Amino acid sequence: MRPAVTPGVKRARAVANARARSRFVDRIGDTFRSRGENCSTTEVAEVCSIFPGVAEANVVGVKVPNNEDGRMPLAAITPVNGDLSKIDLKAFAAHLRKNLPSYSVPMFLRIMPQIEVCARFVRGQLTGRGSRLNRSRPR
Repeated sequence: MRPAVTPGVKRARAVANARARSRFVDRIGDTFRSRGENCSTTEVAEVCSIFPGVAEANVVGVKVPNNEDGRMPLAAITPVNGDLSKIDLKAFAAHLRKNLPSYSVPMFLRIMPQIEVCARFVRGQLTGRGSRLNRSRPR
């Protein structure tokens, strides 16, 4: 005798019910191609977040002009209490190189007073709309 509802069907119904009652908040495990490898934004953000003085971190892949290696990691970090002086940037860079594969180490770092979180996260918040990465000096 077979059960009336198979485990796969039960799981599919549970997922369908969960989707009907919830909304999409974050893409866990979002990846992009960097230097020919798959780079996990979640992995890079977690490594950034455990460094002392970093309250929050988020990572996206950005296109770099005249670059054929895919996207490059851009890490946006928020210092604890907005105080950047508590973060030793050389030690932060060494921490990233020690704990991440070379293709996942962020090429760009953006310091933000806070990273706004909403139901729909917009990548433009990190990359800055209209920003150009080929500038050699700050505005």
